[in-house]
Amino acid sequence: MDDIKIGFLGISIPFGHRASLDNFEILKVRPESAIAGSVIDRTTYCGINENYQYWRKKLEACHNKLIVFYLTKEMQYICKAMGEAQTITNYDICPIINESCFENCQGSGVYFSGENGTAVQNLYKFLEKHFHFQVYFNNQKGKILFTTKNKEHNLGGIYRDKNNNIYLFLPDFNRPLNDKDFEPKYDYLLKEIYLELFAGDKTDQEEPEWVKNNSDYLSEIEKEEQNKISEMQKKIDEAQAAINQSCKLIKKEQTLKKLLYAQSHALEESILEALQIIGFNNPHNYRTDNFEIDIICDEKDNPGILLIGEAEGTTKKTVNNKKLHQLIAHELTYIEENDTQTESLKIVKVLFGNAFADIPPEQRENYFGPHVYKISKMHKVKLVQTPDLFMAALHIKNTNDKEYAQKCFDLFFDGKEGIINFPKP
Repeated sequence: MDDIKIGFLGISIPFGHRASLDNFEILKVRPESAIAGSVIDRTTYCGINENYQYWRKKLEACHNKLIVFYLTKEMQYICKAMGEAQTITNYDICPIINESCFENCQGSGVYFSGENGTAVQNLYKFLEKHFHFQVYFNNQKGKILFTTKNKEHNLGGIYRDKNNNIYLFLPDFNRPLNDKDFEPKYDYLLKEIYLELFAGDKTDQEEPEWVKNNSDYLSEIEKEEQNKISEMQKKIDEAQAAINQSCKLIKKEQTLKKLLYAQSHALEESILEALQIIGFNNPHNYRTDNFEIDIICDEKDNPGILLIGEAEGTTKKTVNNKKLHQLIAHELTYIEENDTQTESLKIVKVLFGNAFADIPPEQRENYFGPHVYKISKMHKVKLVQTPDLFMAALHIKNTNDKEYAQKCFDLFFDGKEGIINFPKP
């Protein structure tokens, strides 16, 4: 197997380098950076974008290679120095997928589908205890090889492109890829996969690079057709860039929709967006070494008011009083830790509930258990059914109806307890 060469784009071949990939049968690609997610200057942004576009085109030009793509957390690079904010992601380097295929998450239970030969299965057995996945992989192309335990989410798969490259999308794992005790065995298993997947595949000897790149060897028809291809490829690239931008905008718009079905951090994220649409300034999570609050709109950003909220999502039952007790305790802890002057504040406690999330909102009954109603009345807690919050926020987002937004905002501070019934637009 010594004649099978492996290159590592991002490690042994830094993204800032310009190099040929022709000498490698296997390419490992791990796109990530410590500065991702932060706002960066124009020069840095343009450098990252140029590197990703360069290697994207290099990968598009490859033939008959095994390309191992590590599914790390999706990260954005944001530049606000170019007029309207511009963004790229670490997945823009991959020519056959876009960021709509990914949803950030976290976990370690990776299960193998059992398909696609013994070599991939041997690799899975070797990595099984080291997996630490960071994204759900929603790509519909190719075969899905790795899933969560209940098979509800996909974590990786295998795909053959038009140039006979085979992309192996692997869940990430927590071993250094250049570990001397790990890398030799790992690379050996990748070579086994290459031999198994490409066995008997190559029938014609491929033109060497020195033939391809010498225009003296081209006929006039070849030149003419290559020019046509270049023009068409340019249009394809422009269309793909527009599609990627639209996918980014669609993904951003879908956050609010999670009020209808999400749980945990995804539900919190959608609540924060909805509150900002209604008129709260900088709604955010609050965390200290002692405790954390799911949703808070504090007096620093919202003079005269303090909203403290907890969120709970369930799939097949009502929201119980566990989160409600946390909410009541968190209010006192927050006031004590921040030495909050309560005399000058309108303070509201809110329990956001998304019950029976497996079924459409119109088919759901009581979102909260009976004890929740009793306790919320005793402690003057507001209850919000998150699908109701979605409809209110969606109307404001679509119409910019400031008068309606103010009515919704005021309902949080009307001094009443129990469910908030947002007005019909």
